[in-house]
Amino acid sequence: MDTRPAGRLAPGRQPGDFLTDKGDAMNKPDYTETLNKLQAMFAGDFDWEEYHGEHGSEEPEDIFRTLFLWHDYRTGDRKVGTADCGGHHFDDTPKVFYRAMHLFQPSQIDLSDMYKTGSMIDFVSPCEQFMGSLQLFKHECQLYFSCVNEYRHTESRGIRGGWADCDNGETCTSDLGNKWFQTVVAALEREWMIYGGNDFTV
Repeated sequence: MDTRPAGRLAPGRQPGDFLTDKGDAMNKPDYTETLNKLQAMFAGDFDWEEYHGEHGSEEPEDIFRTLFLWHDYRTGDRKVGTADCGGHHFDDTPKVFYRAMHLFQPSQIDLSDMYKTGSMIDFVSPCEQFMGSLQLFKHECQLYFSCVNEYRHTESRGIRGGWADCDNGETCTSDLGNKWFQTVVAALEREWMIYGGNDFTV
């Protein structure tokens, strides 16, 4: 069970905003539509001219940061415990790292041990039922997923692998959670415009 504390969430939110008074039972907001909108933005045929005509200067980064909330596990208390349910291995560590810095805007990260960082950039879903942890494992970017036990399915495996994409018999059964995981992977694997003035992308 991952019970590391939380810390800075999105402006105006506090850890546990979606918790009931009991603390272990949660309301279940459905942000599937927002995830679908973000995934549509990642498609090559998205009509940006029409979108900006309706929504002004709102960019995909703005929507991303409402769905994937960075937190520093060294401060505060994250009230919802989660457990491992899979992950993703990235092939291009430098680009993924730069994209993560751009998207999550962490105020600090710990790179004192780049062989196995443990938590480097952690983030939670708006309902705090799902969590992602971007880490360096043997100097390569790995994204580890976790979810509340309600949505966690496990099968026995003889040997546990350390790479994020190892089949350790742990999966998430929530469609919303899996869409949330898929969307952050897509975000970290796509190219982002950082500064349009000189077409700087990463």
